[in-house]
Amino acid sequence: MLTAARVLGAHALDRLQSMAQRYPLISEVRGAGLYLGVEIGRRDARDANARAERLLYRCLEAGLSFKLGGGNVVTLCPPLTITRDELDQALDILEGSMAGL
Repeated sequence: MLTAARVLGAHALDRLQSMAQRYPLISEVRGAGLYLGVEIGRRDARDANARAERLLYRCLEAGLSFKLGGGNVVTLCPPLTITRDELDQALDILEGSMAGL
């Protein structure tokens, strides 16, 4: 199970880093295994917390729940039993919810 967490975590980090290249909203991506953080708006500190909160609510409407750490860090911590398809679905929701923020 720990090996799967490392493999899926690396996959998620790759996807999140790719998103960071396309969305200036993301200032940093970090993670260890399946414990992942996406920092919102530090490059442009204007209302980073408000933008992160808007992202949270958009994701909730689409079926993805997560916590915000420090007001502007999307904290993703899926169960170790998550499948790659489920993880990709969550990342798709996150990415789709970033449009226009």
